[in-house]
Amino acid sequence: MASFTRKLQNADVYLEDKTLVGLAKDVDCGTIEYEQSSHKPLGGIGEFNLPGKLKAMEGSINFESFISEAFEELHPNKHIKLQIHATIDHWDGGGMELQQSIITHLTVRFFKMPAGKFAQDEATSFETGFTIMAIKQVIDGQNMREIDFINNIDNFMDKPVNAPI
Repeated sequence: MASFTRKLQNADVYLEDKTLVGLAKDVDCGTIEYEQSSHKPLGGIGEFNLPGKLKAMEGSINFESFISEAFEELHPNKHIKLQIHATIDHWDGGGMELQQSIITHLTVRFFKMPAGKFAQDEATSFETGFTIMAIKQVIDGQNMREIDFINNIDNFMDKPVNAPI
């Protein structure tokens, strides 16, 4: 039976050395987006856009709780390596048929750190913001996507995006 629902859930945030940073309410790993350049061929029936360079990526983590010793590592002038560990549950008409792990490796520089927002009888969350320097997503050991702005890497399924298809 074909899988019809894939649900991503249960993400935990770790520093590279597997130190738990905290429990996240949500994690935004940014959007992969390319600049577009318009191409208007002479004698063509119209114009179309061609991909260019990658645009800068930003993300955020909204922490429900954090470990203060690990939070001290999130210096704004330092590149931090994080790992987001999650699972993808595959569901079909008979129930859950498969569970896969997804690990997102991030190299980030934090530019937004909360000072705190407090309200009576409400749990406080701490939303951070960061610039993404590198991202690599691995599903069940298979490299899906890798982007490294510093080392000029843009791979999809272990193959350069700019290579001929």
